[in-house]
Amino acid sequence: MQSIMDVRNLLKRFGTVIYTGDHVGDCELMLDELRELKELRMIDEETFRIAMMIVKSERNRIRLD
Repeated sequence: MQSIMDVRNLLKRFGTVIYTGDHVGDCELMLDELRELKELRMIDEETFRIAMMIVKSERNRIRLD
């Protein structure tokens, strides 16, 4: 997993599609969904860690623009 699209595809595998038109808001929703998937043990710790890093990096990049 290397990009925000990879994270979107991961979430899609679990039936979650996030698109609100607000990119920062989408990132926040993705972070919430990733936390829930980890809590339910549907994704492993490493997948969770990498996905969170990608989404947080994307969110921070957008906020700086």
